Amino acid sequence: MAMLPERYTTTVESVQVRSTCHHLDNYKELRLLVTGKTGEGKSTLVNGILGKVVAKEGASRERCTTKVEEYHKKIHGVPVTVFDSPGLQDATGNEDQYLNDMRKKCQNLSLVLCCTKMTNNRLKDDDKNAIIKLTTTFGQRFWEHAILVLTFANTENVSRRDDRDEDEGPEPDYDDDAAWKELGKKRFKGRVKKWKDGFHKFLIDEVGIREDIVERIPV
Repeated sequence: MAMLPERYTTTVESVQVRSTCHHLDNYKELRLLVTGKTGEGKSTLVNGILGKVVAKEGASRERCTTKVEEYHKKIHGVPVTVFDSPGLQDATGNEDQYLNDMRKKCQNLSLVLCCTKMTNNRLKDDDKNAIIKLTTTFGQRFWEHAILVLTFANTENVSRRDDRDEDEGPEPDYDDDAAWKELGKKRFKGRVKKWKDGFHKFLIDEVGIREDIVERIPV
């Protein structure tokens, strides 16, 4: 079986930290649902969580998937079940079928990992439609255990200022590596915060999720 590329390491560590924040010690089993639009990196995240390549990656694969895939592994002695869901908003007309399959199989969830590309800068209409349908299918409590996962974050170009960045004035000298590193960190953190603020605002204002639930959703 293919081994996991090194670039997945941070994904595993991040999910393990988030799991602890969501009271992993209280679970005899950890049940994770990975969901989102087609082509948003869901299967890559599944492979990252499990530490090996079990799910085929790529948008073409996701368009052919019409059922929830289920994977099992013990992590730090805790049985983990990961549900890899079909891509939503894939223009096949099968979305109701996908959601019904998810509702039947994905019960008693510990964590919900909602994937969207960080490089999209903000929620697209397809993202919003998928979120609304997930809420209609599972109810508000679905979001009590949710995390917004910004995929493809490693491709963010923090060396180029865009309209999400708040830094003003001249940039560091070309060869000042330390200053560029600090500026890159600042821009990256700022962009993540804008994602979080926009995501939370959408859930409260347009989906109608209670504010006390939304405030606990990490990004």
